Amino acid sequence: MSFQKKIDFFKPMHAEHLEDFLAEVIPYLALEKGFRFIIDDTGYEDVWTADED
Repeated sequence: MSFQKKIDFFKPMHAEHLEDFLAEVIPYLALEKGFRFIIDDTGYEDVWTADED
């Protein structure tokens, strides 16, 4: 089974819970509109601007 089909692949979370579960993403929420980011627990970080059509 691919990871996208697993039941727990995507779980939405309300912003008020981020500090308890994913505090490391909070600074990225201040990025301007159109920016995207991806990070992992090994220190990988990528921030880019999405093409807007």
